[in-house]
Amino acid sequence: MPPKSPAEVLFSAYHRRILALVLLRPEQSFHVRAIARLAGVPAGSLHRELKLLAESGLLRCASRPGIRCFTAPIAIARYLRNWRFLSQDQRP
Repeated sequence: MPPKSPAEVLFSAYHRRILALVLLRPEQSFHVRAIARLAGVPAGSLHRELKLLAESGLLRCASRPGIRCFTAPIAIARYLRNWRFLSQDQRP
């Protein structure tokens, strides 16, 4: 069995898909439904998971009336990109 990447050890496949989408595009802001569609994850529990990721500091949440969008903190995105934390095969 090949060794697991740090991302595989630290995060579930569900979290990796969300983080790969958002962290590899730090210049973009994503609405919850767009994350569900682009990352291929069910929208049902996505609100809860995004809230947890934002509270941990891995994502930023910007709220406008009726809309909640998520972005990547630039420093975290650069660090993970340089460290190759999210490999090519994990990109949605």
